Amino acid sequence: MKKTLLAATIAAASFGVLANNSVTTQLPDGTEITATPAEMRAYVVTHHANYLRDTAEDNGGTNIIKHTRELPGSGTDFVVTPALDHLYSKAVLDLSDGPVHLSLPVVEDRYFSIHITDQEHYTIYDEYNPTSTEYVLVRQGDDYKAKEGEIVIESRGDHPHVFLRTQVFNQETISETHAIQDKVILNAKETGKRLTFSDPIKFTLETSDVYPENLELMQSRVGKHSEAEFKRMQSFMTGVYLERSINEGADNWGLFGPIDSTEPRADDHVTRVIGIVGHLGLPVTRQQWREPMLTTRVFQAIVRVNHSTAQHLRYSRCPMSRV
Repeated sequence: MKKTLLAATIAAASFGVLANNSVTTQLPDGTEITATPAEMRAYVVTHHANYLRDTAEDNGGTNIIKHTRELPGSGTDFVVTPALDHLYSKAVLDLSDGPVHLSLPVVEDRYFSIHITDQEHYTIYDEYNPTSTEYVLVRQGDDYKAKEGEIVIESRGDHPHVFLRTQVFNQETISETHAIQDKVILNAKETGKRLTFSDPIKFTLETSDVYPENLELMQSRVGKHSEAEFKRMQSFMTGVYLERSINEGADNWGLFGPIDSTEPRADDHVTRVIGIVGHLGLPVTRQQWREPMLTTRVFQAIVRVNHSTAQHLRYSRCPMSRV
């Protein structure tokens, strides 16, 4: 009896810790949605795990880089709010069989960037117009001996995401951007694996050394994934995004940086949920800013989540960064 009471007390205490700092948001139709820090973190990780799975499938498997060859406009790209003058190159890596090597050209005449995120949707490396050409991605703690000139990037998980952005000046010179993309080389021991899972949180815990700050939150959500919960959290994301945009003006501070980012609110769970609106945006220090207006892509993304919210936003103006 005493053991049962003790177990119940511990469970209640743990739930209290996980449920503290819950946030309630209200949609334009009056619907209120409340989310705990654990639910918010699970939503971010679930969204990103699904993206990694779908992108790997679209690429033909892991450790294969795929280049977008046409300017965005069709709405078929997995990037929700693409910049209209960039071509993207994306790869989902698998470091379980060893290091993956990435070779980049030196690009000086246009915008060109490398951006790498981990499985918890934190930036682990980003650089604008890099002058280095050789990169090696390894699991954190691997005993890899770097060669001269190589930049070694450690990942806490097996499946970091590599994202390259290359500027296009106009349709007539798009072949110049293609030539830059063609110089990107990805080498790995194994290629073509698929990511398969039924529980994205469990998958992330099993394939990544989750940050200690997030471990208990994520463990508490194992086995609780469902489409209904994911859609509920999509609506929560819409609500908190709207509230912050209307009250403060939308910006990207704290949305996409590393876990130890010094950007304001980078350690705030609500801020990280809002980051899913842009999903693959660069940290603020690497962004190219646009005019303050609601982009077509953001509007289309909101339509998919909540039609009434989209109508509310139709004539809104809020600053969004180039993604």
